[in-house]
Amino acid sequence: MFLIPGIPMINSIVDLVHGHIITGQGRAMQAIVISMAIAMGITLSSALLGALIP
Repeated sequence: MFLIPGIPMINSIVDLVHGHIITGQGRAMQAIVISMAIAMGITLSSALLGALIP
């Protein structure tokens, strides 16, 4: 489940609603890092395979 950014996103929102600011921000950053890694991986693999439109 580590590669699914939705779980930390939902948990961060729940933490922020319950007043756990530091934990919520940490989980939000984890979700952002996972999302960026997925986006960079898709972009890099598309570029290497020539699937990007010039």
